[in-house]
Amino acid sequence: MVRGSAHAVLLILAMMLASPFVNMVELESKPESETSGRSQTTWSGSVVLNNHYTVSLTDELVISSCTNVTMANGVRIYVDGRLTVEGTKSCPVYFDYAGGGDHMGIQFNSSSNGRGSKIDNASIIHSTYGITIYGSNPYLANVTIFDADDVAMDMFNSATPVIRNLVIDEAGQDWTIPQYWRYGIGLSVGAGSAPNVDGLVVSNAVTRGLNMWGNSGGLFRNISIDNISGATLAMSAGIWVEDSIPLIQSVSVDKSDHGVIVRHITDGVITRAVIRDMEITNSMYEAMILDKEDRTNYTNYQSAVIDGLLISGTGGQEAKTSGLATATLEINATGAWIENAIIEDNAAVGIKLYFVDSSTIFSNLSVNNTGGSGTGANAAGISVHSSYFAPTFNNLEVSNSAGPGVHAKSGGAIQGTNWYLHNNSQEGFFLDRAATIIENMTVENNSDSGAHIYDARYVYMYNVSSQYNGDSGLFFERANDIESSSGDVLCSNCSSSFDNKGVTIIDSVDLFLEDLQVSSPLTGSAITANNAGLNIGAQGGMFHLIDVTTSTDNTLPAIQIISAEAEINGLVMLGNHSGLVWDADHNQERNSVLSNALISGTDCLNLSNHDQLFGNNVTITNGCTGGIDFNSVKLNWTDFEDLGSHVLNVDTNSQIHLHRPVNIDYQSAIISGNGWIEEAWDVQVWVLNNNSNGVPIAYVELGFDQLENQISSDTDDYGWASFLDLRGKKFTSLGESPHTDVTINCSYDGVTNSTSTLLDQNRVVWCHLPLANQAPFLTWTGPEDQTIFPSKSQVNFDASETWDIDNDTILFTWTSNIDGAFAFSDNFTVNDGSISEIPLSDGIHDITLEVCDTAQNCVEETRTIELSNQPPVIVISTDPVLNPWGELITPISKSVSYSMNGTFDPENDDMTCAWSWLSNNVPITDCTGEGNISFSNAPSNIFDLKLTVSDGINPSSEYIIPVELYNEMPTASFDVIRENNNSEDEISLVSTSVDPEGDAIEFFWTSNIDGILSNESSWTGHLSRGVHVLTLSVNDGRMEHVNLTSENQTIIEVGNSAPRAIINAPTEGETVDSSTLIEFNSSGSGDWDSACSTFPVDVEWYCSQSEPASGSEYLVYRWESSLDGILQENGSDWLIFEGRLSAGNHVITLSMDDGINPISTSSINITVSQSAPVMGLLSPSPEIGYHSSDEILFDISNSIDYDNDNFTFNLSSNISGILLSSMDASNTNLISLDAGIHEMSVKLTDETGMSRIESFVLTVVESDPVVEIYSPLNNQFYEPGEIVILDSNGTFDADNDLTRREWRLYSPNENNPEVLSNNAYFETRMQPGVHHISLFVEDRRGGSDEVHVNITVASSNPDLSNLSISETKLEIDELTEIIVSVRLDDPDGTTSLVQAIIKKNTQQWEFNLTDVDNDGVWTGSINVISSDTGKAQLKVTAIDGEIIDYVTKDIDFVKTETDNAALINILSGVGGLILIAGLVAFFIIRRRKKLADLDLIDSWGVFGGEIKEYVEEEEINDMNAEI
Repeated sequence: MVRGSAHAVLLILAMMLASPFVNMVELESKPESETSGRSQTTWSGSVVLNNHYTVSLTDELVISSCTNVTMANGVRIYVDGRLTVEGTKSCPVYFDYAGGGDHMGIQFNSSSNGRGSKIDNASIIHSTYGITIYGSNPYLANVTIFDADDVAMDMFNSATPVIRNLVIDEAGQDWTIPQYWRYGIGLSVGAGSAPNVDGLVVSNAVTRGLNMWGNSGGLFRNISIDNISGATLAMSAGIWVEDSIPLIQSVSVDKSDHGVIVRHITDGVITRAVIRDMEITNSMYEAMILDKEDRTNYTNYQSAVIDGLLISGTGGQEAKTSGLATATLEINATGAWIENAIIEDNAAVGIKLYFVDSSTIFSNLSVNNTGGSGTGANAAGISVHSSYFAPTFNNLEVSNSAGPGVHAKSGGAIQGTNWYLHNNSQEGFFLDRAATIIENMTVENNSDSGAHIYDARYVYMYNVSSQYNGDSGLFFERANDIESSSGDVLCSNCSSSFDNKGVTIIDSVDLFLEDLQVSSPLTGSAITANNAGLNIGAQGGMFHLIDVTTSTDNTLPAIQIISAEAEINGLVMLGNHSGLVWDADHNQERNSVLSNALISGTDCLNLSNHDQLFGNNVTITNGCTGGIDFNSVKLNWTDFEDLGSHVLNVDTNSQIHLHRPVNIDYQSAIISGNGWIEEAWDVQVWVLNNNSNGVPIAYVELGFDQLENQISSDTDDYGWASFLDLRGKKFTSLGESPHTDVTINCSYDGVTNSTSTLLDQNRVVWCHLPLANQAPFLTWTGPEDQTIFPSKSQVNFDASETWDIDNDTILFTWTSNIDGAFAFSDNFTVNDGSISEIPLSDGIHDITLEVCDTAQNCVEETRTIELSNQPPVIVISTDPVLNPWGELITPISKSVSYSMNGTFDPENDDMTCAWSWLSNNVPITDCTGEGNISFSNAPSNIFDLKLTVSDGINPSSEYIIPVELYNEMPTASFDVIRENNNSEDEISLVSTSVDPEGDAIEFFWTSNIDGILSNESSWTGHLSRGVHVLTLSVNDGRMEHVNLTSENQTIIEVGNSAPRAIINAPTEGETVDSSTLIEFNSSGSGDWDSACSTFPVDVEWYCSQSEPASGSEYLVYRWESSLDGILQENGSDWLIFEGRLSAGNHVITLSMDDGINPISTSSINITVSQSAPVMGLLSPSPEIGYHSSDEILFDISNSIDYDNDNFTFNLSSNISGILLSSMDASNTNLISLDAGIHEMSVKLTDETGMSRIESFVLTVVESDPVVEIYSPLNNQFYEPGEIVILDSNGTFDADNDLTRREWRLYSPNENNPEVLSNNAYFETRMQPGVHHISLFVEDRRGGSDEVHVNITVASSNPDLSNLSISETKLEIDELTEIIVSVRLDDPDGTTSLVQAIIKKNTQQWEFNLTDVDNDGVWTGSINVISSDTGKAQLKVTAIDGEIIDYVTKDIDFVKTETDNAALINILSGVGGLILIAGLVAFFIIRRRKKLADLDLIDSWGVFGGEIKEYVEEEEINDMNAEI
């Protein structure tokens, strides 16, 4: 028999082996979760995301605690709706990568804003981005982000999340060769975002811990950042603030490349970081940088306001790499306000300022043990370089610096008050080519000088105290090297004590030391000056010591001056010293001065090389124990006094001129060579006449017999002539001259006289002239010559000081060339309108005044005056006033007030006046009044304003005012409205700001505690407890007002609110029994100093909607019963809970305690009676239905008697009656119920007789029938033709109402199954193959059940045998009936055809055989006839599908003849061939039959599968060919 080919079997086997791998690929490529979102989706357990997941706009994704979300490479969770992550501290939610690449974290889109997203206790691991927020406000608490490559948390588009306790670690550590700078960032806030962050820890990030940019803000509190280091494409910094305005409080930054960088980049945006309480430690390069990106484009406002700053360890051993620090705090090209700062223990310059101005202000600053290696600026505590205007340091202490305490150089101006600079390794204060203004500075215990001023100008120091310094207390070196009219160096009220040296001056001029006290220098003089280095060109000049006191205790000079010109005015030298030594050999000759000096010391006074030394009131005290030495000195002193008897040593090149000396011992003086001393006195001469009146303008001449040349002078109005400092005697090495004899000659009007005197002291000499009667002395005081007066105006003529030396009466005559003689007195006024008016007409007058005495001695003087009509005189004042250049600069909208009160017309002519500007002409009704002008509609902002005043006679008077209009800033003002002052009380801030031009105002409200409040015109809300500085900043948005604001501030105190205790339930007087579950509800209670987020949700509480700035108060609240004590379980703080009370009368008390205010309490009374037992039903559940076939577990073991009594129960049903009686509730029972709705009744009775009946309803429905197939078994195998028994034993219906039973046979190509039988038991035989059989049952209500099984019936092949033929020899030419029979064995009965064929040459007869009686023998017949003799073959073939079997037999057609030998031989040959062919066919068929059987076995168990074809058409043809 022939079956399927071998290659078909191999193909099927290959497909089977390959199929598991195909399925595996499909599973991997299929996302684990691709749900598009519903109203709410909950994730728990393990969730795998292979694709992006989006929480849709109206949906919520809830992720339960302990959930692990594994995200494939590049996968991100997008939140458009609400995301709720419900992790706990003990069981957080994890978002982790799947390996092979980082995920993209979670992204909140702007559509999620306000939708209440919340993440609590979650960890995001191995991501590129952790959480990204676009314009949304999720609440993020207790979130940890580990190993984010780029940005752990990123904000854009005005995002405003609330963040509590965020931890970020290892950001950017996976990068090896970064391709862009924006990686390794912890928290990034940009594009106008403003989060509220309380609790942030960032560790081990590469580029930034906190990164702010793009006009962002927000409140950041309790920040800890450490180890931000390693970026190669950007500056690593713990905190970076760029073009933003954050409020940062309570922050620490440790071990970062840079601690904090505040950088202003965009001029159109304000950068202002407000920081409180910040600690920066162990930075590698710089702890803090405040600067501008373009450092050549200075911004003169404060980009940082810092209160409370501690910086330490910069560049130190604890830094990532020590020794690399360049500065501790650097400010460059911007300003800052920093107060209450401590800079200590840093290995770099403490504060480095460059390109700053007066907007940089430090207050209460301490710099200790700080400074870099080397000397100078790098090693200083503070270094200032190239400042526009001086930054300010108030209340400054700098100590233990590696270099100077404060170092300012190269234009690094600096100013401040109350400085304490001590114990620094170099100078306390070193000013190098810079300017300063300092008030109240103490410099002490510095290794070098206390204050060192080098090559500096514009230095003003007041109240400076220096002591215990290693070099000079005050050191001035090249502090101006050329004298000028500006740029002085001043130290006023300065002192030095116990310094190694006192004051040192080197090559310095224009130096003023006023009120200087120097005491107890250790090794040097009190004051040392040496200007020998000023020896080039115009270098040189004088320094000035004003009111100086020295106190020394050594043998050195108290003051030693070398090669210097100076002014010393006011000098007291105390203690032990060798006096004053002054060598004035200087590059520039000046007239030095020594005045008001008390000279003392062992060597007293040593002067040398003075070209000119002037002075007065120099006194040699008794404390002078040495001499007075003059070496090459030209001295000119007035009032020089010796209180003792000291020797003057005068060398050959000295010339000592003493004017009015006192007690000088010339006799002891030692004068060498050409040296000399001369004394000089004053001579006063009074020239008088016979009437003892001084003679004015008398000529006085003095002649001298020695030392002086003739001199002369006229007397003054009183006859005096003074001649000062006239040499009276000269002392030389050869002796002394006599006193000078003075001859005095006087003369007047041809009369002369003479007298003489000896010049040995000051002299007063009278010179009498017997004069004839003299004309009066005319003194005309007014009017002045060439004066012009208005027409007919009053003119005062005054010659009243005219006098006569002879005491004669004086006569006055006033004559005009126009009006003639018009007056005769010494003082009068013309045109005064009086009765006795003296008129003077208009015109140009030559006025001659003649005065004569009674002796007719006359003198006259002529002056010219004019009286004419004058134009009006304009006197104008404005508000605003004109600037010094006469310009009116005023706001556009503000009216200009003017006053013309001083404007007048000299002749009081009527005046007309007007203002004109641009195309406007505005008449003025009152030319001497006041008014206002408005330029609000002016088309130009720059123009001339002209005031014209006319009297109608003269050309108009004009006054032109250049005008410049500008737009004003709005004026910030606001009202604070509140009823009480606690945090619970609502407060309203209402702007009353006004913009003069009506421009739209932009508002910005801030609190120093609560941060940003609003940007609207008013704000109403609550403020945190504390003292608030409320600031309203306004701007009108105009370009010229960029970076400008108008601010108004007020300080208010907000008190701590008391807690409230309210018992909402139970209610007063309520009566319950002990079994009642009572709700204890304190809704409405709370404390306004605690955030509502700290209370249970969905309940109204008395609380703050936002987190108070200082954090929520810790509240202790307690429920207590007078009988049962504390009601909370384990003493926990429950605001809402349920509980029971014991029987009795209870006083329930709720108390609320905030630890600050008195405890708040509330109490109610409640009565509790005893109760019957209460059923605790565990099973059955009334919520579910049961079937009549169920055995129902009845369990009320949770039943309880709250009075602790013993109890039993009865159970009954309205349908089934009594089910259980007097049962113990702690035991369980099984019950069965008929179909129906049962009202179950449970009666519980305790030992006191109290009972309770509790009812519940159970629904029991009729049961569906249940099919049980006893036979056949699923996948049972049957031999071919074996009887199949269909047995439904076990099938039942609890309601005994079966109406239908069907054994069904399902065929693959049929829509409906074939019903084999309706009997419970049925036997049948089935065709070979796999059969799908089911048993279907149905009850009267349509309830049904169906069970399916598969069976396999083996197939059998047809097997023919026992072929017989009625005739094997047929006579030719005779019609013969041939009857054929054959036995067919085919147990599966699938043989469909048995066919017989007789072939004889070209003849063929076909007929079919049948098995009529089913005995297995197939028979058939046919009539045949042939005309030829020969053999014919009978072939009987059984066909079973495509499988066949056949047998053959020969038939001979013969003709009866005598010789049959040939026929026999032929038949034998043919038979042999047939036998060989049959054997070959037999073996081939047997082999292929075995292969077919194997394929059949492989096909078993395939539900509804096909029966394979075993013999293909091609193979049958081949078989036929073989046959």
